[in-house]
Amino acid sequence: MNLRELICVPFAWLLRTFNDWCDGHYILTLLLFAILVKILMVPMSIKQQKNQIKGAKLRPKMAIIQKKYAGKNDQESVMKMRQELMDLQQREGYSPLAGCLPMLIQLPIIMILYEIIRSPLTYICQWKPVVVAKLHNLAYPDKAPLSEAEDLAFNAIRKNVDQIDLISKINQNPEAFAEVGQDFSAIPDFTLGRVNFGVKPSFDFSTPNAWLLLIPILTFALAVVTMKLSKKFNGNLQQELAGQTADQQMSSSIMEWSMPIMSLVFGYILNGHLGVYWIYQSVISIGQMLLFHKIWPMPTFTPEEIRAYEKSLKQRPKPNTDPNRPKPRSLHHIDDDD
Repeated sequence: MNLRELICVPFAWLLRTFNDWCDGHYILTLLLFAILVKILMVPMSIKQQKNQIKGAKLRPKMAIIQKKYAGKNDQESVMKMRQELMDLQQREGYSPLAGCLPMLIQLPIIMILYEIIRSPLTYICQWKPVVVAKLHNLAYPDKAPLSEAEDLAFNAIRKNVDQIDLISKINQNPEAFAEVGQDFSAIPDFTLGRVNFGVKPSFDFSTPNAWLLLIPILTFALAVVTMKLSKKFNGNLQQELAGQTADQQMSSSIMEWSMPIMSLVFGYILNGHLGVYWIYQSVISIGQMLLFHKIWPMPTFTPEEIRAYEKSLKQRPKPNTDPNRPKPRSLHHIDDDD
């Protein structure tokens, strides 16, 4: 059993359990699932928050060092600035990579969770890959048929089968798939009212599924809220002190807006349920951000504190003027006592 399967097995069991609790309503199942996943990630999120606080305490000092070398692009000045920044981080016990580690750990887990969510036939119905491959071949006769060999079917359906869309095909005409011999009552319910969350948003306003267009709009809006809150809590002090140019500010703005735009695109090209799961995660993440900021607020600095540190960087260490300190003796008189 590989790492992917080790992670999938317990989460798939939880997804099936939640689906039973919710009487097969997949949209409610995903809500419970999103809450649980976020709870399990809390220890790593706390560690990341504390590391951000430690970095925020250094941000004014780092920005002042960068400001000192602003406009100096020669190799010697760049090396000196990097060395001063590294020395500062070492003195304060801060490592920029420590904040990245929780994100690097979460990323493969989140990718696997999305695979579980988009594969309800495999992980909720627990149908073998051969069965899913047969259903796919019946649902899409115009496409190249998938291999129904036991050892090849799993990778084939993982890469080529949109199980949520396949379930929508089955629900539209169950009789066409009767030869497979499965109990289709075990399939999760993708509808909420008259809206089918198993399909992708479209601009076809003739059906109730037009409401799905709200999903990409909500994903975009929540991504913007997350960005604004992050800037509010973390501040923009480093950019101000470092004296960014207009081009650098434009580049920062593009980076900040890339996530909301990507959320808008993904919300449109993904099935409704995956978009809803993304919305759940965003809402919970915003709530967690507000809670963490209340418990572990980011440090703030007064202009006086910043000026005091900036002044300390300019001051050279004064020579030792202790009157009791013995005067240095010239090497010419080193043998006088003898």
